[in-house]
Amino acid sequence: MLSVAIVLCALFVAHGAEEEIPIHYVPLEPHQRTEHVTEPRPHELIQEGDLPETFDWRKVDNDNLTTPPRNQHIPQYCGACWAFSTTSALSDRIKIKRKGAWPDVVLSPQMTVNCGPGTCKGGNSHMVYAWLHRKNGVTDETCQPYQAKSKSCNAMNTCRDCGHDGGCHPVKNPSKYRVSQYGFVKGEHNMMAEIKARGPISCRQAVTKALFTHKSGIFKDTTGDRFPRHATSIVGWGKSKKGQKYWVVRNSWGTYWGENGFFKIAKGINNLGIEEECSWGVPTIAGTSTEDLDRVMGRRDTLVTSEDLGAGIDGTENLVQVPRTHSKAAPKKVVTVAAPVVTHDDDHTTDFFNMDVKKEASSTPKKGPVLADADAAFERQRKADGVQEI
Repeated sequence: MLSVAIVLCALFVAHGAEEEIPIHYVPLEPHQRTEHVTEPRPHELIQEGDLPETFDWRKVDNDNLTTPPRNQHIPQYCGACWAFSTTSALSDRIKIKRKGAWPDVVLSPQMTVNCGPGTCKGGNSHMVYAWLHRKNGVTDETCQPYQAKSKSCNAMNTCRDCGHDGGCHPVKNPSKYRVSQYGFVKGEHNMMAEIKARGPISCRQAVTKALFTHKSGIFKDTTGDRFPRHATSIVGWGKSKKGQKYWVVRNSWGTYWGENGFFKIAKGINNLGIEEECSWGVPTIAGTSTEDLDRVMGRRDTLVTSEDLGAGIDGTENLVQVPRTHSKAAPKKVVTVAAPVVTHDDDHTTDFFNMDVKKEASSTPKKGPVLADADAAFERQRKADGVQEI
């Protein structure tokens, strides 16, 4: 009997004639349906008729304001679609706010898996936004590369660097990114307005067997499956020559899947349930914002010499402490502290949500700023959905 394994957000396993797609998108509990909104939402200010027929953040004034599609399945399988959908959407929004300034800030899905509300077994995109609002933030990928493995949340697994001697050590005070606001959005008009005004959004969706082999064109599911198993990010929308509306969606299955890692899906009919529950966040730099912003934007122009950085007048570095032949003074003694080495023992085996998030989720939400929604119909719908303000 032939058995076939295909990887997606949830591992596809064949058991004889029965084939099943496990679920790695964890649904929200009622107390987790929170928002923090302090200004009018875009759909309150933008009429449907004012939105363009096509819009794509990859093609704004002949410029690409999105970050690259990535692959959650290497170097090994990991059900971290929830972390990729949010970090990619927020990385895009940072790029949009920076007007495409190089280099891109690409947020770390690995640090999100290590410390955020989920593991390689699954998680929830909306909970990432809530976590990034309550906690200290997420680092970028340069100091916590993707390993496709759930690790413990400590300084080493937040931001690290490794030396030529093979030892690794935590990086002190790395730049982190949070969200100042976050919330839900659903429905064609509201989603379009949010994407156009502030950038890509994270959405949950169903996964069908037909989606595995999708290569190009506008995908339109005919099974009616809307059960959420996966999370993606929507970067725009369009309309075909024959009048078929579609969303432009970034997946996290590598560029060899779909259209270079993206796909189009029929729009306005809630295909695969992709218009049912989406989330967004407004990114901000955590910590000392002025200093961090100057560093990220490359705006510092003060002169820094090698001596300022600890090098000797003859070009030798104090960190190495090479004896100076022209000096009568004895060379200083250098005490080397061994850097901690990461082993397989630092893996964590928590379930879908780590203890920190569980503790916060079970507590009574605190009152926050009054929501700025002026749309009474939207407010009624929000209450019907059980969304709470924090």
